[in-house]
Amino acid sequence: MNSLSLLIDLSQFRLSHAALIHTRSKHVIYLRKQVIWFGSSISNEICLKTFNDYQTCQYVSERHACLYYDRKRNLFELLNYSEYGTIVNGLRYGLGNLSDTESDDD
Repeated sequence: MNSLSLLIDLSQFRLSHAALIHTRSKHVIYLRKQVIWFGSSISNEICLKTFNDYQTCQYVSERHACLYYDRKRNLFELLNYSEYGTIVNGLRYGLGNLSDTESDDD
């Protein structure tokens, strides 16, 4: 069992499709909806501005990305709506390629 799995409340997790864990703050978000919006606007289910104390990326759009849960196939799909793209676990989702001057840390 890794240290991040110790953060999960099993009673909350059983009611959810999945749990997202912010690796710097250790904040756990339980996903219960089929569609979850991320971005800098407070109108999103997950407002990424709340993680600014943990040096989040400065390239976050108001409606940045959507995480869709397909109940039939039991799969998640990430839909990028940002001009900047979205990086998850080192993989970039979006159009185009990173230039040599851009960093994966952003």
